[in-house]
Amino acid sequence: MESKFKQLSDRNWLYDKYINNKLSSKKIGELLTCSDATVLNALKKHSIITRNSIKYPKLYDRNWLYKKYITETCSLRKIAKILGTSGSNVRLKLIKFNIPLRRCNERIGNAQLTKLYTNIPMQVRVV
Repeated sequence: MESKFKQLSDRNWLYDKYINNKLSSKKIGELLTCSDATVLNALKKHSIITRNSIKYPKLYDRNWLYKKYITETCSLRKIAKILGTSGSNVRLKLIKFNIPLRRCNERIGNAQLTKLYTNIPMQVRVV
């Protein structure tokens, strides 16, 4: 990163583009012909706070996520709706914070599962 994209090694340049000029990591990447992930890594390296962490502060709070997902058994979709982001963003943060993901059959309680299956009519297939 240092030799190929010298601007990313310059904290002042990167700060100016990202914070002052409000360019996205994708736009900066296009300027330098590198990926947005490379730009995000440089922002992290220089301790420049990304806009996502400002926009969704609770998404970066491990204790809050743990409480919602594990203690209150909220679904990814419900947490995403509370935060105004996508379920995939929530899932990525759970993985990053080493919060164990539930399996599909654990997403809803047994009572809800029983109710769900008893309301589905059985289809008989004639051979």
